[in-house]
Amino acid sequence: MRKWLTLFVLFCLAGTAVLPSAAAAADQEDWLEFHEVQNADKSLTIEGLAIGSEGKEVTITLSTGDFETVNNRKVYKEILLSETRAAVNNKGYFILVTPPVDETKLKNHDLSIVLQNDQGKQAGNMRKFPIQVPAPNPDLFDKEPVDQYAKYKDHPLDAVSYDPQVLAMEGNRLAARIAAGDQASYVVDSAGTLWAWGHLPSSLTEPGSKSSDSTVWRLAKPVTSVKNVIQVAANGGAGAALTAEGMIWEWDYRGLTRIGKVADAAAVTVANDGNGLILKKDGTVYTWTMSAANEKAALSIKLAKAAGLQQIVKISAGSHSLYGNTFMALQRNGQVWAWGNMSIISSAKQASNKDRSNQSGLSKYMFEIVQTKIPELLSGIPAVRDMAFIEGYPVFITQNNEFWSYLDTGSTFVKKPGKVSGDAANVYNNVPYIQKKNGQYYRWYQGYSTLADEPETLLQGMKMVAASSSSTSNAGHMLGVQSDGTLMAWGANRSGQLGISAAVPIPSRPSVIASVAQPLSVSAGENHVLALNQKGALYGWGSNANQEIDGSGKPEILSPVRIATEGEVKKAAAGRGFSLYITNEGELYGWGDLQWLGMKVKTAAPVRISLVPEAVRDIDVTDRSAAVLTTTGKVYQLGGVAWAGVNAEVYVHNHYRQISGISDAVNVSMSGTRGYAVKKDGSVMFWSNAIVEGKTTAKTMAGLKNITALSAARANGEFLTAIDRQGGLWAWGDNSARQISYRMTQQLPSPMNITEKPIRITANEVTEARTKLSFRSVTASSNGALALTTSNEMLFMGYTASLLREGGLYRNVTFAEAQGSNMYWITGGKLYVYGYDNKSGQLGNGSKVQVDRPQRVLTVKGTPMTFK
Repeated sequence: MRKWLTLFVLFCLAGTAVLPSAAAAADQEDWLEFHEVQNADKSLTIEGLAIGSEGKEVTITLSTGDFETVNNRKVYKEILLSETRAAVNNKGYFILVTPPVDETKLKNHDLSIVLQNDQGKQAGNMRKFPIQVPAPNPDLFDKEPVDQYAKYKDHPLDAVSYDPQVLAMEGNRLAARIAAGDQASYVVDSAGTLWAWGHLPSSLTEPGSKSSDSTVWRLAKPVTSVKNVIQVAANGGAGAALTAEGMIWEWDYRGLTRIGKVADAAAVTVANDGNGLILKKDGTVYTWTMSAANEKAALSIKLAKAAGLQQIVKISAGSHSLYGNTFMALQRNGQVWAWGNMSIISSAKQASNKDRSNQSGLSKYMFEIVQTKIPELLSGIPAVRDMAFIEGYPVFITQNNEFWSYLDTGSTFVKKPGKVSGDAANVYNNVPYIQKKNGQYYRWYQGYSTLADEPETLLQGMKMVAASSSSTSNAGHMLGVQSDGTLMAWGANRSGQLGISAAVPIPSRPSVIASVAQPLSVSAGENHVLALNQKGALYGWGSNANQEIDGSGKPEILSPVRIATEGEVKKAAAGRGFSLYITNEGELYGWGDLQWLGMKVKTAAPVRISLVPEAVRDIDVTDRSAAVLTTTGKVYQLGGVAWAGVNAEVYVHNHYRQISGISDAVNVSMSGTRGYAVKKDGSVMFWSNAIVEGKTTAKTMAGLKNITALSAARANGEFLTAIDRQGGLWAWGDNSARQISYRMTQQLPSPMNITEKPIRITANEVTEARTKLSFRSVTASSNGALALTTSNEMLFMGYTASLLREGGLYRNVTFAEAQGSNMYWITGGKLYVYGYDNKSGQLGNGSKVQVDRPQRVLTVKGTPMTFK
């Protein structure tokens, strides 16, 4: 047996090892340790530390062996399998991939892994092969597991300047050359060539074409219709370019339009309707507007000087909103001018935003719409050095590097200018992340007074980021330039707007999942979907990262596969990384990652969950929380939410627990922060689904009685939908995302009867029900809710309605399931799906729409696009 001088073994469970600080490690003569993960081809990825061997090489040796009897003595005979070398960086970190392990040569399935430095010092581990890697320990805040070696790795941010002014100059330089539109991307190279890819007007891609048709380019190609470009801009379906000669071009669904030549033009920006601004070198601003008498008439172009604007250094146009477009201009002295849609900017000045009692109609539930044609000087904001719009919301970087915007107040419709954060470097149009002076990007939500605590790991090392804007397609994608100058893209790729060639289409209309025969019900989790048919057979598709669908080893299953045979399943539920079902006998089974549910196991095959000590009648799952209703009316909870400071991982026994105070429930629902139960008498009980020490006790919810069914969810905040014994529909909680109704207040502090509020499709219109229908079921999710009447008509809250008019897909609906932006429903004996969340294949159409990690943008020649 090898004599190991040092043995530092990192177990696979996240958080079980504590690494030394760089200083502490440096004080030791040598520090060797590693962490191994088995890959699909039976090779091993091994990363670790070799402190004391910086700039040198280490060797990983794989071997096996056993004791043999030689001359009546037990002697260990070792069999060498492979040796692999890896370079160690200047922080002591290394990573390598070994050759595949030949299992036929292993003795007793034993695999010895030894790390050796150039001085012959070693650290090792003995593993049983195949290596079973437990799931990472669930993090209290649902973040990705902490990278134990992050501070030792060579990081892209190492090449980023931490001077906000330097970051700003570099970011603005790149922002003039990179633009993302609705399903299209544009880049100007150093030679003045405009490159484009995605969904583009034919008049832009085919010189001389006057057709209003469109073209799809899935790789970056040069645009020969417009030459010598020095700046490009995009907004929604419109784009614009400025040439070195001062010529301005605009393109949209109407084709390519020559706006005209403007002497000394320095920059352009475009609104989603095709109108735009021109900044001249002398600091004056001109507008262009396009109009036509009818669809067949030629466009009329009008150029006009913007009144009162002088010494302007930057112009910007916001993306489309309910209130119209907003324009801003930054003056050399740091003052900002704005015009167009001033509804948010002027909200604090409008008395009617504070008192809504005299308003009527839709305006009662919106900002007072304020439109101006003359630029107004903004007040209440310190001197500004940069500005942008995030989805039409004005944001600013001040001259002392603070990030400012219009922030929430106690009044829903009043926003006031305020500071969000210091140490700010950059902000870009439609990018909901603020780059700070450390080079990293932090998420900001409109109106919030703080940034996210942790940086967005996806954007690390990016010099500049561009994001698309769309008011119709929900087809968001992003572009970013890495510190080495490589252009990257990620997000939606429906029209090839990522420039990575591969097409990943999503349906523009509802589609049928035909492979699920005789569908009965659906349960959709965040990343995977389960469907049950009338004969009790179970199907699944979507993410399979935790074997929550099957043991095939595929990370995603893009089309439905059968999981359970006919007659086995009564009801199924999809959670975060796990699946559950109830048998006809009331037995509860689960598979996938069941660790957070108290099982402490990962399994590809369904296993009996005996933690609930009686027959199960119903289940409802959200994320890592499952509410379980027994046949005797008791309620149990598996899993839950772990809040900071509650030591949830310590209270393992409370990962499964009976909810005190409930003994006669008939219906349950699980939400983001609460669980709910309907009792036989029609009252509603609720409890916190946080995992804490001691009992979890339910309380009665005031204002709800004679309830038969309910469904809860979380958008910006918690909300609840319920049905009473008369078929009336009720709601309570948060409505700030308008997931319940645009025509109601943003908060419902007490339950409210909303029977007449859901959107209904009729022969002539799509509008509020405006009549007392009788409802039988409701399903809620972060986007809103779907409600079914006793006559099987489906009504909508938050979700798209008009697309279901064709073919009458809202009629004869026997089951509906809401999940995120997706909706699943059964009508005419067929399972339909519509939505845009297909990052793991949840639409079941054999493809994905979301590219989750940045990919290199490629030209038609196959070379990556780079910037100097």
